[in-house]
Order: sequence, then structure tokens, then C-alpha cells
Amino acid sequence: TVTNGAADIGNGSFRFKDLYLSGGVYLGGTTAANKLDDYEEGTFTPVVTGSTTAGSATYTIQQGSYTKIGNVVYWQARLAYTGHTGTGNTIISFPFTSANSYAAGNYSYRDGLTVPASEDLKIYIPPSATYIGLYSVALGTDAVTALVLDTAVTDLSISGVCTVV
Repeated sequence: TVTNGAADIGNGSFRFKDLYLSGGVYLGGTTAANKLDDYEEGTFTPVVTGSTTAGSATYTIQQGSYTKIGNVVYWQARLAYTGHTGTGNTIISFPFTSANSYAAGNYSYRDGLTVPASEDLKIYIPPSATYIGLYSVALGTDAVTALVLDTAVTDLSISGVCTVV
């Protein structure tokens, strides 16, 4: 039967198990802005490289996961390594290409990562990039500097949200 907002499918006691759609689903309206047609959960293996010489690391932890809803990605990564041969600034691989604006992330844990005195660690994904960059910001200023790759023991947990293309 054809109805307009008057029929429910299932209820709290009589639920459906799975729903398979070949298109999207409209939530709360019928315009394009209300259509959810892309949802994905996954994992990735974050890799730390140097911006001048990529080098390689000896990892003890290397985990990443994400949830992508439309063009928004919620991500987290945990990395630990005991040595690195790269040079330049710190770059961590990211499984998507970011949109045309900076996206900030956060760190919840860091150990062994060298950040200059009187500066704070910042996590950014630059515009149109497939990497996460580590930066330092002098306290009380907005002066951002790319963080030089730490080749010693490093342990880091980071997360963020960004828009992707």
C-alpha cells in the first residue's frame, strides 16, 4: 500500500534482521541533503615517513580505523616504533584524500616524541592530502611549524574528523 509517513516497518518487539539497498536511504526528508548513500567502516595500516627521505620504521604497534559517512571521515590511529631511518618532517599515511581545507586532529597519548620546549603538538591533515602531519605550535602564538621526524622510540595515539573528496 502507498502511504505518506503513516506506516512503520517493524517495532521494538518485531524487528527486521538486515536491510540491503541498491541505492541510498532518505532520513528526515526527500531532498538530496537527506540522502545517505555512503557508509563505510574499515581499518588501515598507518605508516610513518619522512617528507625528505621516506625511510622505514621498526613498528611495535601499527593500527588505524575509520568510519566514513558521506564525505566525512572519523578516524583514529595508534603507532609505536623503536627506530626510523627517514628524514624531514613527520608524515603519517591516510587512506583518503582530504578536501580543500585543513582538518585538525588530536592526540590522546604520546611518549618519546620530541616536541620543542614551550610548544604544543598539533595534528593536521592539509588540503588535498593523503597524509596526516604532525606540527608544533609555540604556546601563546599561532606560529605552526612542521614537526621533524623523530627517529628514536615513539608511541602516539591520534584521532580526528575530516572532510574527504
